[in-house]
Amino acid sequence: MITVTGTFTVKKNKIEEFQTGTLELQNASLNTDKGCIEYKFHQQQDAPENFFVYEIWDEMASLELHGASQHFNKFSKLLEGNLDKELDIRIYNTI
Repeated sequence: MITVTGTFTVKKNKIEEFQTGTLELQNASLNTDKGCIEYKFHQQQDAPENFFVYEIWDEMASLELHGASQHFNKFSKLLEGNLDKELDIRIYNTI
């Protein structure tokens, strides 16, 4: 299995738009992407501009297909110019 984590710091005037985008991506990934086991976004309580994503995939091939999906590409466009810090994505293999 493959685990993906990511942190996002969104511009404060884009938080609501980002929330909507995360839910769209999360739901589309869980409902349509083969091999998607878990896909959850989280928002920091005391700093609502900070988000965290946690994903589990059955294999790297599934994650790669997700990266080419329409819903992932739509979300990627949402990130352009709307982050205050560089995106930090990490990919792990289950031991």
